[in-house]
Parts: sequence; C-alpha cells; structure tokens
Amino acid sequence: MKIIYVKRRIIDTFWRKVPKMLRQWYYFWGREGFFRASLHYQNEITEIPFSKLKRKPSDWISKYDVIVFDFLFNKQKGETNFAALREGLKQLKKIPTDVPRVLLVANDAAFNLPDNEIMDYFDIVFKREPFKDRSKYSLSDKNVEKILPTMISCHFVPASRLNFKKIQPAESGFSEPTGEFEHDVSFIGTETSDERIKVVKTLLESDYNFFGGLQEKRSELPEKLKAKRLNKKDYIRTIRNSKINLALEGCGEFTYRHLELWWACAFMLCSPSINELELPLKVEDGVHYVTYKSKDDLLDKIGYYLAHPEERKQIALNGRRAFEEGYNFEKHGAYINRQLKALT
Repeated sequence: MKIIYVKRRIIDTFWRKVPKMLRQWYYFWGREGFFRASLHYQNEITEIPFSKLKRKPSDWISKYDVIVFDFLFNKQKGETNFAALREGLKQLKKIPTDVPRVLLVANDAAFNLPDNEIMDYFDIVFKREPFKDRSKYSLSDKNVEKILPTMISCHFVPASRLNFKKIQPAESGFSEPTGEFEHDVSFIGTETSDERIKVVKTLLESDYNFFGGLQEKRSELPEKLKAKRLNKKDYIRTIRNSKINLALEGCGEFTYRHLELWWACAFMLCSPSINELELPLKVEDGVHYVTYKSKDDLLDKIGYYLAHPEERKQIALNGRRAFEEGYNFEKHGAYINRQLKALT
C-alpha cells in the first residue's frame, strides 16, 4: 500500500533539530518505533510533517491509499497539544480527499485518547496499549469500535531502516536466564509515579537484598531513595544478575522496562495494571509475568519466588518466548495492513 505517514514534531530548538530529525528518520525507536517499523515492513511509506502536508494539493494526496497521523496526546498536560491537533484538522478538512485517515496515539497512558470531536474525523485509531475494557473511555460506541492496539518499541532491539527486515527476535537478547545472581530484587528508574516511590521505600526497609533506586523527575527525593542511572551494559548486567526484577507503573501502565525484561529472559514482578491492557503480545499473569496487589502481597510474592527458583525460571522463559513470538515487525505489519485494507 502507498501510505502517507504524518510525523509528530519531537524537537523544540533549532540547534537540536538536524541530528534529532536524522535519528528519528533512521531509527525505529521510542513510542512509535514498533508501529513505524511494522508499517514500513510491507508498505511504501512517505513520511512528511503536517506543515508540509497542508501545502500539498488534493490530487497529490489522492494518489495514496491511507494517511496515518502520528499524534501524542496527554490530558494530564492540559489542552496545548489537543488544541494544536484540533486546529490542524480544521485546516486539513479544507483539502478535498476521500483517502482514509488513521490516527496513531502513542502516548504512555491507556486512558489518554482524544474526545469524540477528533475521533469522529478518523476511520480507525491505533492506541498504544489501550484498556481491554473499552467502556473506560468516554467515547461514542462508533468511536470505541475504532480503537486498535499497538505498543512501544524495545530499545534493546536496534531497528533501523537498514536492518529492520532482517532482525529476528529470537536472535536478539537472551534465550535463557542466568544461573548466577547478585541481588534478590532490583529496580532502577525515573521517579514518574507515587507507586515507584512507595515500592522502593518498602524494599529498602525490607530484609531482602535490594539493588536500585530512583532518579528525580517530579519532586525532590530523599537521598536514600536515589540511584544513579546505569549505562546500558551495567543495566543489562543488573537485570540478568537479579533473581526478581520489578516493572512498575511510570507515566503509564506499560513501560519500556516490561519489554526489556522479556528481552533479557528475566523474571518480572510488576504492577497489576498490566492486566487491564490489550497488548500485541500474548501474555498472561502467572505465566509470563507475576503481579502484586498490595505492599504485603509484593513482599509475599518476593519471598515465594525467591524460594521457588524453578517456577521463577519457567516464567522468565515463558516471557522470553512470548517476546520472540510477538515482537515481530512482519507479523504486526500484517495485522496493521489487514485493518488498513478494510478501509480502502
């Protein structure tokens, strides 16, 4: 299919513009990396900023099968981006075209979707890790039916325009857990949620051998909760050398760390909100990861799985196999294309 991909603007200053734009063009990474690589896999894509699309004549646009709009929307940050998209669509509506319109919402929280006024304009909407229960969205039935799942990219799979058709998940990362461990539990991340603060504090006060902490973002942290950011090599070594790795809610329910732990074939204990999400990966609580419900349940689960290494190993292996099966640009691209072709 011939597709126009309308890029979101991710840079703010002139001096950072050129290198960051080149990296964005070359690498399939970040919030939309998995979707973009999958979209490119079987299609002819023309990527263009919205400012240039507005200047294109209708006969140029009509040569394409679909227009995909990449848009980051966050209700928690006010109406700035929302108003920009609304104004942009007003301008786009002036261009007469029957080309189907698709929206990609790659923000990091399941509840973040535009309202009915914007959703009405699009034929389908790919949402990063949406709620399974669509009734959680205050949208019309017609717009709810438009929501389709996608997800973020795994930073440890270095997909670029040169190699993304050659990458095989089974050949990236680790296929077996390590047999040697330094830590009982580990978590290192940015202070992006109250849950992260509470869990790190709980584990530092526990009797478990906990490694990790937080980097400040929203507020000033007590020194005992702080930990320096690790480079990639040390971060992977820490994951591999920890019996239990935590994947805690951050800005959203599903984070890069979830994919990184499956990539590393590591045992994952995570926030229960993952069970509310629809993912492109076929994963199940207690099979590919384990969740906790409360502070006491967290400590109990840690104690249980430290005492049952074979169960821990099997869940880590299951998670890795699900990653190998589902983190696949060709498969996700075929899924996307089935949805797009139904529009044409």
